[in-house]
Amino acid sequence: MFIGLGNKETDHIFFELQQEYYLSSVDRVKCYTSIISFKIGGFQGNVEAIIGINDLNVLLKNLHDKVSETIFFYDAVNEVFELKLYEDKLGHIKISGKICDKPGSDNILNFSFLIDQIQLENAIDDISKIIRV
Repeated sequence: MFIGLGNKETDHIFFELQQEYYLSSVDRVKCYTSIISFKIGGFQGNVEAIIGINDLNVLLKNLHDKVSETIFFYDAVNEVFELKLYEDKLGHIKISGKICDKPGSDNILNFSFLIDQIQLENAIDDISKIIRV
């Protein structure tokens, strides 16, 4: 299962969802272990992270529906990535953030790139399919 932000040939961040589990049996916070693949400028690689799929879904929908002007999404467990997304008023979504190669590392890539609004819609559709499964 994949969720993509960006274009495979250019700058992008892809989440490959692997094992599903819940952070808490009480809260039923659905998470996935994930491999995050990225290509930004001349840099590319993979990091492992834990993402809350329902949180990402709500945040992206809020940005798309203009409920939120800016959203922040990060790996609260391993702290290997942070994302900030906001609309630039020209139909683009600006994604900025940082990725590090492992928890606690000083080896950090800071980045920013633009995606089209349709790519945000595609990511929301991909998440909706995953949540329904």
